[in-house]
Amino acid sequence: MKEVLIIGGSGYVGKYVIERLTALRFSCVSVSRSVSASSRTIRKDLMDLHPKQNTLTKGFDAVVHLASNIQVDEFLQEPLQNFQNNVISTANLIENMRIHNPKAPLIFLSSDKIYGAALSERVMEDEIGKPLDPYGASKLCSELIIYSYASAYGIPYIILRSGTIFGPNQQSRTFIPYLMSKIANKETLIKVGNMNVVRNFTYISDIVDAITRSIMAKKTTNQVYNIVSFQAKIADVARKLALLAKDELGINIKFVHDTTRSRKSSVEPNQFTLDDSNSRRILRWKPRARFDQSIEETFKSYLH
Repeated sequence: MKEVLIIGGSGYVGKYVIERLTALRFSCVSVSRSVSASSRTIRKDLMDLHPKQNTLTKGFDAVVHLASNIQVDEFLQEPLQNFQNNVISTANLIENMRIHNPKAPLIFLSSDKIYGAALSERVMEDEIGKPLDPYGASKLCSELIIYSYASAYGIPYIILRSGTIFGPNQQSRTFIPYLMSKIANKETLIKVGNMNVVRNFTYISDIVDAITRSIMAKKTTNQVYNIVSFQAKIADVARKLALLAKDELGINIKFVHDTTRSRKSSVEPNQFTLDDSNSRRILRWKPRARFDQSIEETFKSYLH
């Protein structure tokens, strides 16, 4: 039985990953900075991890690093604090692995935000753009730390660059769950930002599948993979939700532009699609979620 350490196991993605791995008879231990309700959860803030004294990663067959502040808007308000949190946590974790468990692979959940102002409309993993916000920069810096440790100390890794993750029962901190929660409360006037932005979205089951395949992979380490379910304009997502609200709740939704919910144009990346051909070819992963179905499943979870 494989023993897997899940950093950020109490978070949204972490809970689904643990559920999937447990069903596959993996033994999972979760690390969280606040939750320690079970014997399989370690309460630890990686910012305070002292790699030499703490044997956190010792003995595990794989380490999955999901802990991160994913809120771009929070980064823009408190850039230094959030930047340090993401980068130093990653550095402390991989240093701990170097000392106590250098042979185990590190699976790191990164973001398409690292591409920033992408140079092409279809982006492959070997294209590194310039991140346009501190969140994207923190993910790229974390990746560079991982690359350097792999080169200097031989620590194997898999990096998954995901689009915006969404799915059922998600907290309303990002765009789709924000709209879902408003509609579930039967609010008919909803404030939104720039509806013309196009984003890459990753449904929760797709990212969990990619993480699971990364753990089970035998000869696919030291690779970076783009993981995306579909690309959609924010306006199309809102329109789909409005139709569902009409059908399921009998209410008419009106979206009102609010400048306070719009980011500066300088931090909004140009439109690009994540090329996932390497994920399909090497990791044997492919997206299964479709736009209509995944939006509907997420919507119904908020109603019930």
